[in-house]
Amino acid sequence: MERYYDFIVERRNMQKKLVFLFVFLMESSFIFVFLFDTANAAGSPIFVNDDNTIGPWDGSSGHPFQFIQDGIDAVTENGTVYVFAGIYHENIVISKTINVNRTGKGKVIIDGRGFEDVVNISANHVTMRGCTINNGTYGIRIYNSSGSLITENIIRDVEYGMFLGRVSNNVIYNNNFLNNTQNAYDLGSNSWDGGYLHGGNYWDDYTGVDSNHDGFGDTPYSIAGNASRDQRPLMKPFTVPPVADFSYSPLIPTDLQTVIFLDTSTDFDGSIVSRVWEFGDGNTSTLQNVTHQYRDNGTYVVTLSVVDDDHAVNQVARMISVLNVGPTASFSFFSPFLPKINDTILFTDTSKDADGTVVSWRWDFGDEASSSVRNPVHNYSVGGTYRVSLSVVDNDGVSDTATEYLTIYISTSPGEDLQKSPLFDYLIFIFLGIAIVVIILVIRKYA
Repeated sequence: MERYYDFIVERRNMQKKLVFLFVFLMESSFIFVFLFDTANAAGSPIFVNDDNTIGPWDGSSGHPFQFIQDGIDAVTENGTVYVFAGIYHENIVISKTINVNRTGKGKVIIDGRGFEDVVNISANHVTMRGCTINNGTYGIRIYNSSGSLITENIIRDVEYGMFLGRVSNNVIYNNNFLNNTQNAYDLGSNSWDGGYLHGGNYWDDYTGVDSNHDGFGDTPYSIAGNASRDQRPLMKPFTVPPVADFSYSPLIPTDLQTVIFLDTSTDFDGSIVSRVWEFGDGNTSTLQNVTHQYRDNGTYVVTLSVVDDDHAVNQVARMISVLNVGPTASFSFFSPFLPKINDTILFTDTSKDADGTVVSWRWDFGDEASSSVRNPVHNYSVGGTYRVSLSVVDNDGVSDTATEYLTIYISTSPGEDLQKSPLFDYLIFIFLGIAIVVIILVIRKYA
């Protein structure tokens, strides 16, 4: 009895342990799924499009938010809000590390409705790219922020284009400051240009000159506030250059084929208005899509240059290999119908080269004799069947070979020649066949 009681107690303890283990595994699974979903969410971009006025709105590319602030609120730390072209009448606040980027073609206009900060940034490492910011007290106001990047924006028609508090290490370049009461005010220590490769910003009140024609002003532009300066002010408004690109087919053409070139260039903030093709052989075209045939094989550099509606230029160059089409060797020989020993036989070259010329010939008459003459003559001193071959080379060094068989007869009697010739057997066979057909037709007609 006591042993049975111990068994029951031990069994209940085991059940409790199994229940505890099950609960622990379930909780661990929930935690893992939560962390996994959170990690995935952090990497998910958010989309905004003011055309989506009736919803639904979840920030996906299929159901973008209507307002930028909704996208900013929904995106996770270090995420990106992609904003499609449109006019957004709102004042936005960015208080976490995110990217706000224009996407697609056209302009993203953030209109502050005439008051306060159009864009207010209070987080580190924020990126603001590709937007037109206007109609407010401050276009962009930054405080308690470092390491942020402001680039490719148009800031206009506000009291202060940008106002930076006592912040540092923010980078502002390739922006256009237009028609503002005060273009910029900086109380901290920040960088107002992106180095010699990118330059600084365009300021509509800059009065400097560009004597070396590198696109940058020779003297810095002074930022009000704490003696900050744009070391490389742009001499003309910044525009996002178009992206030049093209495709062609066939990928490895010959000089007998017509190559189709397709312009696949894009311009994210406008449209491409002109283009110039250079095919590398001295020929050009200004058509959008064009065909071209190369007269000779070789390697050519094809260049496409495009200009957008802001007069920005870009170009792309690619190498295209054009292959040679080789010659086709062929020949004929004229002689007596049944050539005999020591008969003079004329060999005639009928070779062709569709994209050039044949420049050399090599005849092998099958009796250890040869010739490099285009149309040679030759006679045989011994009867028999000879393998005659002609090898030709074209002007690009490509060769081809043709082969024919020639029978030389020994006897001098035409009848004996014919009887001894392999052709005689074929002639007899043909005549017999014709006779049989005639007999069958006659029988059918008169039967």
